[in-house]
Amino acid sequence: MKSRNNYPWFIVILLLSINYSIAQDKWELISIQFDKDKTQTLTQNIIGYQFENDKITSIKTYMSVDGLAPSGKDYIRLDIGKLFIYKNKYLVSNKGYIIDFNNKKIISDQKSTLVRYNSDSIIFYTNDIFKGKYYSVFLVADGKLHEIKNPAFQPAKTADVEFEKQSNNLKLCYYPTNKPKVIISNNAGTILPNKMNTPVYFLEFSQLLYLKNTTTGNHLAINKTDINSKTEKDICELDFPASNLKDARFEKTEQYLYLILNNFEKVQIIENYASCKEIQKIPLNTNFAIDIAPSTKKKKIYFHDAEVGAQYCNISQVTQVNNKIALVKEIMLGSEVYQEGIAVWTESAKKWFTFEADNVVSLAGFIDKSSN
Repeated sequence: MKSRNNYPWFIVILLLSINYSIAQDKWELISIQFDKDKTQTLTQNIIGYQFENDKITSIKTYMSVDGLAPSGKDYIRLDIGKLFIYKNKYLVSNKGYIIDFNNKKIISDQKSTLVRYNSDSIIFYTNDIFKGKYYSVFLVADGKLHEIKNPAFQPAKTADVEFEKQSNNLKLCYYPTNKPKVIISNNAGTILPNKMNTPVYFLEFSQLLYLKNTTTGNHLAINKTDINSKTEKDICELDFPASNLKDARFEKTEQYLYLILNNFEKVQIIENYASCKEIQKIPLNTNFAIDIAPSTKKKKIYFHDAEVGAQYCNISQVTQVNNKIALVKEIMLGSEVYQEGIAVWTESAKKWFTFEADNVVSLAGFIDKSSN
């Protein structure tokens, strides 16, 4: 009788613990959206879509930032570059912007290049014709951005190189600390279209890869150069006309190094830093992957290699964590592409759900709110 009387209490306690853990599945998706009533200043709203058990419970507009200054020049353009959420409260751009959206505070509106970040700091590099070259560091401890005065500071352990123009051609130059400039190559290709900066990826201090517009014909190549020995080699030529190039970047994940052309129109995976090949599916993290396909076709999304659906979307407007993925859903009307809200898939729901959202610029990331 004693064991039989205690048995129901065990079930009750178990059910309560299960219900408690389910109730704690809270998270937030941070979205950047143009303000349709403030187009002259290109105002961007930072919006949080808050969820509990895979259902929206509230929508919060944290703050707004202008994309254009009163002069009409670019100011904080969150629609350009990559964004991520840092420490669940900072919106960070690889173009140098830092915004504490919880406290409605712009910490940095200066253009620079993200170098690296860890649990207590973010480091940026500025190379400006007026301000000069220097590193700066954002410290979590005081929530401020500090200029690093030491000229010998090299957080990325990469050489200081630049591509200098000579007529329509480029030469690769190295600037050792407190020493004269060294010309590494007088034949670093021709100037890329649309006044693009040359994408560079350092393998180590003295070795780098860069995208080269070859001087013969209308071709692109990936070049590998050693600064110390001044040796260089095109490791592969790309089946992509240089005249069609709009943007390009190297991107390193935990597993692979990619060269991404025209916002995922073409993606090359670089193998052993010695060759490359075009791929049709790109891993987003260790769990999710997505097809590379033109905007006229749906892109298949995979979770643990199993297809979980296909959506019209732009890969640059996709964000994911271990068990959730969100994207800006699109619709094709003739040859035109229009946004159709935000679509989310979660492992717990095992299905897609879509909610209304207008003029989405970027999905910055997820915030775990379960402990709140």
